[in-house]
Amino acid sequence: MDKKDVLKRISADKTSLDVFSEFNDDDKVVEAAVKNEGAQLQHASDRLRNKKDIVLLAMRQDPHALEHAGEEIRNHRDFMFKLIKKNKELVQYLGEDLRVSEDYHLLLVEKLGEDVLEHASKEIKDDKDFIIAALKIDKNIIHRASKRLRGDEDVVIASLRWGGTEDAMGESLKNDRAFIETLMDKNLLTRESPFDWLGPSLKQDKEFIWDHAEQYPKLIEAASDKLKATKSFFLKFPPPVLSQVFNHAHEELKEDINFLLEALHIDPGVKELIPKKLRKEVKKAKTK
Repeated sequence: MDKKDVLKRISADKTSLDVFSEFNDDDKVVEAAVKNEGAQLQHASDRLRNKKDIVLLAMRQDPHALEHAGEEIRNHRDFMFKLIKKNKELVQYLGEDLRVSEDYHLLLVEKLGEDVLEHASKEIKDDKDFIIAALKIDKNIIHRASKRLRGDEDVVIASLRWGGTEDAMGESLKNDRAFIETLMDKNLLTRESPFDWLGPSLKQDKEFIWDHAEQYPKLIEAASDKLKATKSFFLKFPPPVLSQVFNHAHEELKEDINFLLEALHIDPGVKELIPKKLRKEVKKAKTK
């Protein structure tokens, strides 16, 4: 079959290029094939799969045809940057050299934003040096890091130093008392830190909360509901911390006369926090 017949079959009948493999290095034949279907690029010769005009023609039909482009062109820094700038999803089709290149991804983050990493390779998302370097450009990079790195102490500390949020750290660290106390020692947690991101084990760790509630008053807000309903938990707080955390006690607890009397004995400041409807009853019980 001559070239004219092949072109007719491909253009009119949309016959797949792999049927005419002997023509897979012919520019005109391959052009006709990728105009029908971008994925036909996979059947082209290595030369044509690395030819910009052919690749762009295939991508005009289907942007994801880039997956079938040759390694040489997918490792072309400028060519790929222009494509990714228009469609960030295309970062997933970087060639083997660029897909693990730290400096190239730093460039992408700097010029295109952290969301360019959504479709980046697993290798780059798990590259500790890259993630720490990228945090200097965008504090939100940690959200794009691998699960392993979100549980890495160095990465989390770097993230917080550059203004990142605590909720991005891995679950194991959120439950790690020693690590959270390290953050406190490094002044990476502020007095206004909400602590709602804490792991469940620390939210019910009364010793941890007793030790740090004075310096971090919002820590009590993160305490488990079980602790907030426990009389002995609150009565362990010294004055004036008890009066500072009193309002976070469970409503039923704040209506327990015995609890109110004991709390008053520890911290007189609680007096102003007692529900008005109970003040007379508490005063009467106190005089007995």
